[in-house]
Amino acid sequence: MNFLQMQQFKIIAKHESIAKAADELFVTSSALSKTLKNIENEFTCTFFDRIGRKIYINQNGTVLLRYINTILNSYDNMNQYFNKNNNTTHSSLVLCDLGENILDKSISTFLQKYPYIRVKKETVSFEKSIEMLLEKKADIIFTDHLSINKYKAELTDQNIERTFLFKNKLFIAVPPESKYAALKEINLNQLENEAFVNIKGELNNIIKTAPFIDYLCQKENIKLNFAYHYDLDYAYKHLFFTSHLYLSDSLHISYYTDSRKYKKYVKIANKSAYQDIYICYRPEEPNAAIFADVLKKTFMNIFKT
Repeated sequence: MNFLQMQQFKIIAKHESIAKAADELFVTSSALSKTLKNIENEFTCTFFDRIGRKIYINQNGTVLLRYINTILNSYDNMNQYFNKNNNTTHSSLVLCDLGENILDKSISTFLQKYPYIRVKKETVSFEKSIEMLLEKKADIIFTDHLSINKYKAELTDQNIERTFLFKNKLFIAVPPESKYAALKEINLNQLENEAFVNIKGELNNIIKTAPFIDYLCQKENIKLNFAYHYDLDYAYKHLFFTSHLYLSDSLHISYYTDSRKYKKYVKIANKSAYQDIYICYRPEEPNAAIFADVLKKTFMNIFKT
């Protein structure tokens, strides 16, 4: 029974419901049921009585929960103790982030609770982040389904946890007076004659959709006209107010909520116009598992629906 399984068992016991526990942990009910089954198989006993579709913690479960609470509390106490010792080296985590400052609030919340853990951000492409995780140069990463599919065997061999977070859909951002503003969705093929803003350049690591847009255009055999070129600093100040078209995604629309005052977002209708975003880490590493849980909850709150 590893550290992550202990945390998951504790949440199941708290709710006495697989579905509610899965919601809090941001995993599927089937995955959580499988985890519980594996724990019960390991100890050759059941920890919950199943009555109809409900579960109730039994005596075995109560005993196991008591041990788990002791272990988790001891771990926290240990870290707090050594954090007070000035001669102690702090733990460090390397996070391959989503670019920009999207995760800064979550990182700050985590560091307030666990000040003995240092977090170093690396901003690299989704594919590079997987390579860093496999080479143990990163502890927690965000990536997309395309990169995961490329490294599926290696991730499985190293027992890397892969948790789906959200579907990052592609949109076109247009001024309210645009002829496209009233549309709910549009196919990229209809936009080949339009002039777009390009904020890519050497920023593929920071603007995570940039290599994906290249992939999508190649897959759909579309050539978009990127006629205007903004560097990142200029884009931060002027992008929302430009009269030109640009491509955006669910993540940035949800994060930069003020942009909705100035832009209409029209969904790109092409079937391939999305990225499934995942968080990946090694579940047997306690600090990584704890931080990953904080990050999962962040996206659960953003993408509630």
